[in-house]
Parts: sequence; structure tokens; C-alpha cells
Amino acid sequence: MPSPSLIGGNICVDALGVAFTTFTLNSGLNNTDYTFQWTLPGGTNQLSGNTLVASQAGIYSLIATNSTTGCISSSVSAIVTSSLPATSISAVGSYAFDQNATITATALVPNPNYQYSLDYGALQFSNVFTNVNPGNHLVTVTDTNGCTNLSASVFIIGYPTYFTPNSDGFNDYWNVIGMENQPTSKIFIFDRYGKLLKQISSKSLGWDGTYLGAPLPTSDYWFTIEYIEPLTSDLKVFKSHFSLKR
Repeated sequence: MPSPSLIGGNICVDALGVAFTTFTLNSGLNNTDYTFQWTLPGGTNQLSGNTLVASQAGIYSLIATNSTTGCISSSVSAIVTSSLPATSISAVGSYAFDQNATITATALVPNPNYQYSLDYGALQFSNVFTNVNPGNHLVTVTDTNGCTNLSASVFIIGYPTYFTPNSDGFNDYWNVIGMENQPTSKIFIFDRYGKLLKQISSKSLGWDGTYLGAPLPTSDYWFTIEYIEPLTSDLKVFKSHFSLKR
């Protein structure tokens, strides 16, 4: 007697329920020694080979017959499910200069099987990323059924807490990070006594740690920046300090 086996799977469908990916059911038997009768969702019978391409969700059943002996197997079944893909994804960062910056991703249509990654990192089911570094980031959403693959970019605005202008090619300049979309923002750098040392642009390399061409000593320096808060579109001013290390 034949002993077929079936393992179910998933298909991806659009909003009208039309499949744009299919799933192949495999009987585990060969086409030489056996013939096969499949029962599709809805009860339609179909003679086919040892595999069947499923394009609709439901229960699929199979009976196999030994071509030599005529022995007929018991009926075996498998369930094929369907999933809707996300149609769009948006990613929003927390307020500028947040000390614990977060990114929240939203995918449409809602689906509990979505998985998210930040900058091609590890997948997670949570749509919130915490302790995100300043800069441009890419959020990607997939799902466990392989129906979704979308991405969105988001800027996190922040600043380095120190820099080392020693011409070694690393951290030689200081600048606010994540302001690529605000080239007109104004950044002013002061010493601890409030003396203006430099005005820089977010599009420039930044401050090299000098004043009138002379290198300044290791110390804390202050800055202010006028910018547009991305979440509210309000004009704001932020003040803080950073360290110059030599």
C-alpha cells in the first residue's frame, strides 16, 4: 500500500485574494510507481502528478494508487494558509537629541507575523528599536511567511559627546549628526566662558578644534543649534556640551 505524506504551507495573496506566490505540495512518492488523485479546497478532484502547486488557501487531500498492484492508500491531507503582504511601511524616530533615541516602524496591513530589522541587523517581532545611535538608519519589515519585504529610512538627530582632532583620520571633526535634511540649520560653538569660537553647517565636515587657526586645548566646549523638530515641524534651539580630547 502506498504511504504518501503531505506538509502544508503558505501562499501570499493580494487584497483581492489572488495569489502572487504559490506553495508546492509534495506527496513524497514518485510518478513512476504511483498515480495520484488530489482533492482541492471546495471538493474538486484533480488527477495530477506527485506534486501539486497550490494557489488557494484551504485543505488539500491526496490518495495514491500503486500502479503495479492497484493498492490504494488512505487519504492524507494538509492545510495551505494565505497571508496578506504589507502594502507600505513608515519609520519615525524619537525627538531630536533624545538621550535614548528610538525608532518605531508601522507596517500596513497589520499582521502579527511581521519581523523587523534595523540596518540589516537581527530580526525582531517588536516594531520599536531603542538606544539608536544618531545618523541615517534603514528599517526593514518582512514576515515569517515570506510575503513582505519593505524598507524605510529615518534620521536620528544627535551629536558625539567627544572628538579627537589629532589628524589620525578618526573623530578629527565635530558636528551634529542626522541633520542631512536640514542644511540651513545654524550651529554655534562656544568655550566655557561663552566666547563664540565657530559657526558651522550641518553639511560641512564640522569643527576641527581650532580658533583663528590655532588648536584649542583639551576641555569641554558648548554648542547651540537652531533646527526644525521633525516630529512637530517647530523651530527649536538645543544647547549642550561635548569634550575635545588631545
